[in-house]
Amino acid sequence: MLDNRLLLDLDHPLHAELLRHQMSQGATAVEEALPGIEHAAARDADGDGYLLEAVVSLRALDPEPVPHPRKRTSVDVGRQERLTLPGQGWWFFKLYGSPDFYQDTLTTLRDVLAGQEWFFVRYADPLPHLRLRVRGNSALPEGVLDACTQLVGSGSVDRFEITGYDREIERYGGVAGMALCERVFCAESPEAVNLLNATPELLNTVPDADRYDIATFSIDVLLKSLGLSTDSRNSVYNTMQRSYAHEFSDDPSVSRKTLNRELHLRRPLLRAILAGRHAALRQGSPLDSWRLRLCTALTPLGQELNDLDRAGGLTSTVEEIATSLVHMHANRLGLDRKEEYRVVHRLHHVTKDLSIQGTVR
Repeated sequence: MLDNRLLLDLDHPLHAELLRHQMSQGATAVEEALPGIEHAAARDADGDGYLLEAVVSLRALDPEPVPHPRKRTSVDVGRQERLTLPGQGWWFFKLYGSPDFYQDTLTTLRDVLAGQEWFFVRYADPLPHLRLRVRGNSALPEGVLDACTQLVGSGSVDRFEITGYDREIERYGGVAGMALCERVFCAESPEAVNLLNATPELLNTVPDADRYDIATFSIDVLLKSLGLSTDSRNSVYNTMQRSYAHEFSDDPSVSRKTLNRELHLRRPLLRAILAGRHAALRQGSPLDSWRLRLCTALTPLGQELNDLDRAGGLTSTVEEIATSLVHMHANRLGLDRKEEYRVVHRLHHVTKDLSIQGTVR
């Protein structure tokens, strides 16, 4: 916290050791105290100076009016809008099988469904499976049934079923927000598969990185592309990491101390990656090309989302919707909830660092 400050005398060995320890823990900033104790006007009985820090509240003579948050009203959603039966706008497939084969399955589906609108979710209820939604009316989308049948024949999928799609409309800001977020899902799902396929090579290119660093980069690109400012992204990440901190408060593997220790080691690398300065993001590199594709696909959708918000067409704020978009993207990258906590913790602190330094693109 910025209000937690220690005044040190670096001529004193214990104070110097304390500074060394704080820096090893990832101190946010070190400032020279000016004026110093030697400049203090106040003196004690021995004539030694001491400093007094006072906080004085100031009030503007003509304060600027603060706009009240726009009141958002919930809308009753009918069963017909919530439940989409097969062929009524979407086809919904559940593909059951071992998660060990998910990547091959997703790569096959990406190739078969190229040029169509589709997205996927990893799920367990309690059996692990992929949920595949393909946009389409009446007739089955071209190629998908044959692909699912072949996946069963190859052993990648044990079985599949076709069912109705129950849309989480309130979670995404109402009917219009849900429809727009489905388009976001369709834009990012193929790129999530592409990123997962490229991750082994990327980890060789950036030997100090781990897959959580790649996910950290990917999620920040997602929200940047949707038009969220640095402050808005920080707010989203902070909301999520605080929620996860409460959820996993009794788990030492993701304690605040553990995550901060990891963060201290990874901070320089993540700052370079998120600021776009890392060599892996040189123009034309695989990671830069991936970023540009996702940005190109999502930027117009982000503009539509913000236009819809300004027009009063959302029942949730853009930041609230963004937390769900981040969660779904993390799901597509194969992160469980504890791993997602680890990633949003890194995102919150590193984007805050870069915001202070003014180096976020």
